[in-house]
Amino acid sequence: MEIRLDKYVITSDDYQFILNEIKISKEGKNISQERLQTIGYYPRLEQLIKKLILLEIRRDDIKSLQDMSDKIN
Repeated sequence: MEIRLDKYVITSDDYQFILNEIKISKEGKNISQERLQTIGYYPRLEQLIKKLILLEIRRDDIKSLQDMSDKIN
């Protein structure tokens, strides 16, 4: 399984779901090529989704609970 969500990719194996962030290599022989950097491993999809929401909330300029609610919805 591979699901792309903007700058994230969700993959899985037989045991877990894996949250990856898309990065662009800045050095080495693969310069300017896309690569996946693992953020975490989750046994349940619900756990991965919660982490993804937290990452997005923390990266945005949220100043109120209403802003947070708008971002989630």
